[in-house]
Amino acid sequence: MRQIIFAGLFALAAASCQTSRNAVRDRAEIVVEEDPHKVDFSSLKGQKIYSFDERASLQKEGNRGLVTMMAGSLVSLATNAVKNVIKKDKSKYTAAYTCGQQDLYFYDQLSTESPFDPVGMKFSGFTLLRSVPGKETEGDTSLMVRFSIDNSNLYEVLNNGTFRLRLDELDLRVPRAKVEKKGPQTLHMDIEIKFTTSYITEQGTLVDDATLGTFHLFLRNAPVNREDPGYQAYYDKLKGRILEGRSFIVPRSAGYYIKPDGSTGRSFSQGQYAIAVSVKEATRQSFVTRLLINNSDRLIETAGSRLKGLAVQAEKQGPKK
Repeated sequence: MRQIIFAGLFALAAASCQTSRNAVRDRAEIVVEEDPHKVDFSSLKGQKIYSFDERASLQKEGNRGLVTMMAGSLVSLATNAVKNVIKKDKSKYTAAYTCGQQDLYFYDQLSTESPFDPVGMKFSGFTLLRSVPGKETEGDTSLMVRFSIDNSNLYEVLNNGTFRLRLDELDLRVPRAKVEKKGPQTLHMDIEIKFTTSYITEQGTLVDDATLGTFHLFLRNAPVNREDPGYQAYYDKLKGRILEGRSFIVPRSAGYYIKPDGSTGRSFSQGQYAIAVSVKEATRQSFVTRLLINNSDRLIETAGSRLKGLAVQAEKQGPKK
């Protein structure tokens, strides 16, 4: 596994991360993990892609069991997340910073098949690190968040050209926003992850800085005191959580390659891309932001559960005659 480290702003390779306050000269960075064996398509079974006539025949016979070995999902559910719930009540009790990495490659080889050929996909995840210089205890790492690609449903990657992220671990030691001494020792945090790319289409069109997808992780009432009895249980419960959102796999740029005989042939690149991470922290909120913070996850889960329930009910009832 190869690790690539880039500190600073997404737009400037050597610049330090932006923060809402400059009192502490902390630093944030992400560590991208690359493993060409993480996504193994050789384990996938064959899929049946039904024609219009075959589907009509199956439905006429009353066979609704088309889920097995289908080339796509029968039910599509979309749940919108509540975004930007952290407001700037008072600057010292909120913090915002961004960091990122660019000029990365999504695949470990060229392709002669298509712009979205997933063979050789090597992106497996990344780690967000924030450090505070001068901290003597437990090193200088104040925040560590590790994400990985969700490989529980590789058909989604192969059939739809999309992927999702999961949270593997979150270790919060020192919040960036100030915590009130007499207030609750908790933190509200929003993490936004954006994937972008630039490429050339087969028709020669230049596509610059296109957004492939955005992910969100919302933390509410996260304990910041490591001595808190519920500290470890809170963060253990987060492990394995699937982030809100999804991203397309990186399209390969059209180009050429040198064949073994020395001639040239059409090919598609290794898929150049960039990651930008934005973090917002808040330890104090007004009535409006408190309402959103306390209910954002519930709103998301309730909407998703209701849609899923309606879809399952419709599936059981079958088409109306």
